[in-house]
Amino acid sequence: MLHTKPPRTPSDALRAAFVILQGIGGHAEHVWECSKFYEDFAEKLAYLTRSIAWLKAKTKEKTWRVPPVDFETFCNAPRLLNKHGSLWAAVLAEGRKLNNGHYVEALLTGGIGVGKTHLAIYTQTYQIYLMSCMVSTHEPFGLDPASDIVTVFQSINKNLALSVDYRAFRTIVSESPYFAVNRRRRLPPDRRPKLTPVLAGGGAFRHELC
Repeated sequence: MLHTKPPRTPSDALRAAFVILQGIGGHAEHVWECSKFYEDFAEKLAYLTRSIAWLKAKTKEKTWRVPPVDFETFCNAPRLLNKHGSLWAAVLAEGRKLNNGHYVEALLTGGIGVGKTHLAIYTQTYQIYLMSCMVSTHEPFGLDPASDIVTVFQSINKNLALSVDYRAFRTIVSESPYFAVNRRRRLPPDRRPKLTPVLAGGGAFRHELC
């Protein structure tokens, strides 16, 4: 449930958004928190509209133990990834498209420094968040419950995979309030985020797992 009181505002749209989020519960409170990052009313309303639409769709799916928030909210929410402002607006917009549930793979192109690796790491972190919200992490993929689900960062060699991808990913996760070890330990077992093994490897991948 949201613990913030409804805003004192003449805007019926904002009041309606607050009531809808309060009704959804769970991670919906993060959407309201992130709406405060938008000073422009039109941008705030556009964000709330798309984020609420995402959550309402997820509440209708049986996949979720807790309906997950959208990519933008996950990245920005202070109690999730807590990385507001870390992604450029254009990169964040592409991240919303990439993680809208319609794609199973992507090829990111562009010059050095445009944010390809940054977006890929944030996207992978979001995918692990999504798995942590599932009733079963195996059933949606048709996997045996006893099998492992492994996240792999692979590059030309193991050193690149470690230095460019894995270590950045590990830093982001370790700094995230949602994934923090001390937070998991304080939560009851049925509310702890479910994490998957994350590995880094080079071209001869089976020989270079770390």
